Amino acid sequence: MILALFRANLKSFWLHTVIIILVLFIYASISVLMFDPIDANNLQELMDAMPEAMISAFGFDDLGTTLTGFVSAVFYGFVIVMFSMIYTILVSHGLVGKLSDN
Repeated sequence: MILALFRANLKSFWLHTVIIILVLFIYASISVLMFDPIDANNLQELMDAMPEAMISAFGFDDLGTTLTGFVSAVFYGFVIVMFSMIYTILVSHGLVGKLSDN
C-alpha cells in the first residue's frame, strides 16, 4: 500500500471515524449502565416472550448474569457488526465515488 495515499484517505475520512467511535463509546457506556444483576430475571422473562428467531438474529441468545457476559452479548452481538458495516460502506463508497467522479 502506498503510505501517502493511506494518510490522505485517513485525513479525508477522519470525521466518519470519530463519529463512529463516539457512537460506539456512548452505546457501550449505556449498556454497562443498563446492567442490573437484580433485574436479570426480568430481562430473561422479556427475552422469553420474544420470538426465538428475532432473538437469534440480534445475537441475544444468552445475555449472561455477569457484567462481562451482558456487555459481550449486547454490544458484540449485533451493534459492533452493524456499525462496522456502516463505516465500511461509507468509506468504500467515498473512495470509489471520488475516483469515478474524477
